[in-house]
Amino acid sequence: MHPDPLGLIGTTVGARYDVLSCLAVFGPRVIYKAQHREWGRPVRLEVFAGAAEQQRKAFVDAGAAIAELGAQFSAVAQVRDGGTHAGPGGPVAFVVSEWVEGPPLADAIVSSGRTKFPPEQVLEWMDPVLDAIVAAHRQGVVHAHFDPDAFWVVGTLGPRASFKIDGLVEGAWRPKLPAGAMPSRAPATGFAAPELASGDTTLLGPWTDVYGIAAVMSVLLCGSSSAAMRDRALPSGVKYSFDKALSPRIDARFKTLAAFRATMMEGMAATLEGKSRPNPRRTMVVADVESQMAEGSAGGFEVSDDDGQIDVPRPSRSKARVRLAYTQPAMSVPDAIANLDAQRPPLPPTGPQPVVAAPKSAGNFVALLAVLLVVAVGGGVIVGYMLFR
Repeated sequence: MHPDPLGLIGTTVGARYDVLSCLAVFGPRVIYKAQHREWGRPVRLEVFAGAAEQQRKAFVDAGAAIAELGAQFSAVAQVRDGGTHAGPGGPVAFVVSEWVEGPPLADAIVSSGRTKFPPEQVLEWMDPVLDAIVAAHRQGVVHAHFDPDAFWVVGTLGPRASFKIDGLVEGAWRPKLPAGAMPSRAPATGFAAPELASGDTTLLGPWTDVYGIAAVMSVLLCGSSSAAMRDRALPSGVKYSFDKALSPRIDARFKTLAAFRATMMEGMAATLEGKSRPNPRRTMVVADVESQMAEGSAGGFEVSDDDGQIDVPRPSRSKARVRLAYTQPAMSVPDAIANLDAQRPPLPPTGPQPVVAAPKSAGNFVALLAVLLVVAVGGGVIVGYMLFR
């Protein structure tokens, strides 16, 4: 149990929620366990004690956005209420979410006594999560601090377990913060994308979540997100997709979760079928464009068939040159050469060849006679004119 910086324990927030205990403190955002006064059921209470009314309203609006997502996706913790409250230290904003009976994923992994899980099991757990995050990205919501503590496990970590995403309210609220403000909770070591350390929110985007999700999945698949462990324990078909997703460079990473998911599933399917993935995808740079991103950003935009419609708004400060690129499967060089050879016309034989005289053309001879006749007739007419003039 944490100290209560807002003095809300023992009070009733929003006239319905009796505050029982403080679970975590992230600067001005505090997490409580509370109980619905009439129903007697526990709830998770997030409270924001910012001084600006506009920021408090933005926090409540963020809860409403995640409530809409939660109505569509089971992997999103359900948001059930929100509003403002006159607390002991001044007005606060609050968002009420469902109380998930289950441990964080980090604790569930330790309790399981296992260091890695079968690929098909990991995919079953993560598939609903990926669906929800892709939808969140389409609405401009970037979580930005995925790690094993960002998920609650419903049930024991086995075939019937499911995950609930924690922290999406903060992700929806972040774009409303002043430029430069960072998320209140930093990911655990080994799960934070390098751009989080820059202090510049204009560098955050879906690619930041790609890094965190890939790190979490790597832990589930091989026990660690380190490159050395991935090389030893990841299935061969998915090494490329995880190496790209966990690149420290934004411009070398998948820019959307949909692109990472498509490439990973392609490799995973080949692995489960006992095949090796023949060719990795490659990113082709097609243009340099002006972008409203922070100057000096290493960011870029990647468009492919499965993620071309995603539009994630970000705060802007100045223009910078970025790369517009798309991803496609890399060609098979031997196959490409064979195809070219099949389409190329046969070359003429090499070496000395006998010289064959070209046959004389009758058409050319007749044309020559006609020209001479015209000249002769013309000359005779001129001479006769001069003589009889």
